[in-house]
Amino acid sequence: MLMFAAILFWLHDIIFYYVFSFYSYIIDEASIATSLVVLGGWVGCSFGSYPMESHGRKTTLLMNNILYVVGAVMAASGFDYLLYAGRFVTGLGTGVTSVVAPILLSEIASESTRGTITTLHQVYILYIHLSILSISSNVVIY
Repeated sequence: MLMFAAILFWLHDIIFYYVFSFYSYIIDEASIATSLVVLGGWVGCSFGSYPMESHGRKTTLLMNNILYVVGAVMAASGFDYLLYAGRFVTGLGTGVTSVVAPILLSEIASESTRGTITTLHQVYILYIHLSILSISSNVVIY
């Protein structure tokens, strides 16, 4: 499911680029839409532990994919306010995922591999995953 969410997030960025280029948004509108992802991530990190404690880690991650789908559909709709709301909702999903996934990994890993697995998860996100998304987005866009 996380791979499905990553693919949706990648497609969301491509759609986001085409929406900006098609409707020729000014720089201020583009920066507001981009910063709403960060704001949504902050809110998602702040409140992501509540559903995790009440519904469980796995269920929270599975239900969190709804935020990615709804955010991508809203952003691709073509309306300004839905673009902004969609970027915020996508940020919420990213924030919740960044809180819940490392905790779930640390709970299912054995005690001897716990530190390695959680470290490799962060290394994958920071270096490998973002590099692959950046390269593939640039290839598809150009």
